[in-house]
Amino acid sequence: MTDDASRGAYLFDAYFQESVDFGADWESVVLRFMKSESVEVVLATRDALGRLVAGSSERELIDALFGPVPLSSYQPRPQNLTARAWVEEIVYLLAGGAPRNSDSIAGARREAVSIARRVLAGEVDVLVGARDLRGLRFRVGVPVDDPDFTCFIVIESETDALPLSDERSQWSAEALLRLDPDVARAIDWATEVGWQAFKNVVERFEPAG
Repeated sequence: MTDDASRGAYLFDAYFQESVDFGADWESVVLRFMKSESVEVVLATRDALGRLVAGSSERELIDALFGPVPLSSYQPRPQNLTARAWVEEIVYLLAGGAPRNSDSIAGARREAVSIARRVLAGEVDVLVGARDLRGLRFRVGVPVDDPDFTCFIVIESETDALPLSDERSQWSAEALLRLDPDVARAIDWATEVGWQAFKNVVERFEPAG
């Protein structure tokens, strides 16, 4: 077990194993941990879990959390949260974030996965997809500096002057003809810089089967 996993294990071992058996929801367990432990312990746990998420694949997180020697008996998947999404939510709370409605977050994440999948399938261009995902940024429960959503913000900010999707009906044919080469170049650029971010959204937020 890595040092980060070992530090995070204290939260899971000391609080989750017993509390969840008695029906406590996971947010309440995290909040009780924060009230019961010192600031130093809470911050160290937050940082350790943040590093664990950043350095682990979804499969590695599942194995660490629910494998033969599990860190937690709680299973987030029935709430439509991946292991990664759940640990990210715990990190968010440990960083001082307010508890959020998990159903609302799960719905926003399903919408994000749908958008990203349509982009990857070629059904929606990357500029429109990035703009739509940027709009979900505060609903999907990610940190403000989340790298994938930061990528979508950059794409949107660099292309917000271009006519896209339904907006094109508000532009003259002459303007569209003049700007279409710029749109094509922007799509090529955004595909290069943002393709992996769209893939990451699917990997991070699609519920585990």
